[in-house]
Amino acid sequence: MQLKRVAEAKLPTPWGDFLMVGFEELATGQDHVALVYGDISGQSPVSPAYIQSV
Repeated sequence: MQLKRVAEAKLPTPWGDFLMVGFEELATGQDHVALVYGDISGQSPVSPAYIQSV
């Protein structure tokens, strides 16, 4: 699956400040969204959580 990053926005919530990142799947045009909390670019392990809505 190839994705293109198309948008991002800060998303402040009562549980912390998230970054919402929008992606477009190149083959189908389907939209995908990632909610990111904290810095995921470092050396520390990251625990992903996957949620799918149809």
